[in-house]
Amino acid sequence: MPLRGGRDSRHDAKHALGDLTVSSAEPIVDRPTSAGYVRVIGPARVAICSGASTDVVEWSDIILAKSAKNYTWIVTRQGAIRVRRPLQVVIESLAALGFVQIHRRVAVNDSKVRRLVRSGRRRLEILLEDELRLEVGRQYQRVIRARFGAEQRHRLPDGVTAPRAISSIS
Repeated sequence: MPLRGGRDSRHDAKHALGDLTVSSAEPIVDRPTSAGYVRVIGPARVAICSGASTDVVEWSDIILAKSAKNYTWIVTRQGAIRVRRPLQVVIESLAALGFVQIHRRVAVNDSKVRRLVRSGRRRLEILLEDELRLEVGRQYQRVIRARFGAEQRHRLPDGVTAPRAISSIS
C-alpha cells in the first residue's frame, strides 16, 4: 500500500525506525493503522492492536518503542508493529511492566537493559541485551541512573565533583 510521496510502507517503516531497525532477517510487520491500542492482558502478555489485527506478544519479546509523528513503532523480536497512538500513551500502558522512557522519542523495556555507559560530558548511553546502544536524553538521565542504581555525580561546595551512590528502584 503506497504512502505519501509514492514510497511503499516498508520503506517508511525503515525510515521511521532509523538506526533502530531489527536485523534484516526479521520482518517488519506493517499493517494499516486505525486507532490501535496497546494493552496489558496478563502478567507477562501484551495485546498490540494495529489496524484490523491484534498481536499478542510476551512482555520479554518487546525491546523498545519509538515515536514517529502521530504513531509509535513497537519493536519486538519478531519485527516492528506500528500503532497509531502517541509514545506517551504507549508508555502509560506498559509502565506497570517496566517500560521506561529514555529520550523524548524512545522508551525501552527495562529488563532488556544490560549496561549504562557514560560517553563524554553529560552523555549517557544504554546498552541493550542485543548490543543495541541508545542515547539517553539529558532530562531523563537522572531518572535512568536512579532506576538502575548507577552513581550520580554532584558538585560539592568547593567545586570538586564527587560520586554519590543511588539505591536501585527496580
